[in-house]
Amino acid sequence: MRQEIAYISEQELEFDEDLDLVLGGIGYGNDPDVMNPSAPWKGSLTEHDLNLIGRLSDIFLPKTGQYPAPSEIGIAEFFNHWLSAPYSKQQKHKEIVITGIAQVDIVSNKKFGEEFLMITESQQTEIVEEMAKSWAVKEFFDVFQYLVVGGYFTTDIGYKAIGYRGNVVVLPSYPDMPVDIKQMVEDELKKLGL
Repeated sequence: MRQEIAYISEQELEFDEDLDLVLGGIGYGNDPDVMNPSAPWKGSLTEHDLNLIGRLSDIFLPKTGQYPAPSEIGIAEFFNHWLSAPYSKQQKHKEIVITGIAQVDIVSNKKFGEEFLMITESQQTEIVEEMAKSWAVKEFFDVFQYLVVGGYFTTDIGYKAIGYRGNVVVLPSYPDMPVDIKQMVEDELKKLGL
């Protein structure tokens, strides 16, 4: 049985105003403007979430003499963008991260009587080290580490830290093909009529 292709007029297209994406599996939107990057969705994390994520990120990947802490280069904004995306992988990560950072505050309150952001840095580090040993939050720590490392090392500062120079030519020019190889290639191309 032959399946008919359904054509949809412009009037029939449905748009989600918040996401500005076409619904119903018709495309994925416009090509990104790489010179002026932006997301077609709004960030969904609270200020508390962002501050906690920034502080945890700095514990996971501390500042060095040469390179800034993740919070200094906008890791919380990266998390906000990533976790607010409407895609299933990001939504799963959001659920894991939001649950995990809530657990950090719960442990902090039980142990020190205050939220994580209100205790000292040494107490914060103690909580992270203690929680890292628990299988109950392993998934949170795995996802959080994945996002911190991925977010940090895909910035210009992160590229510099790992020595990534981008797609550059290693040699100023490539040596010419040996004469005998060049002749063999030309002979084969002639045989093929090219």
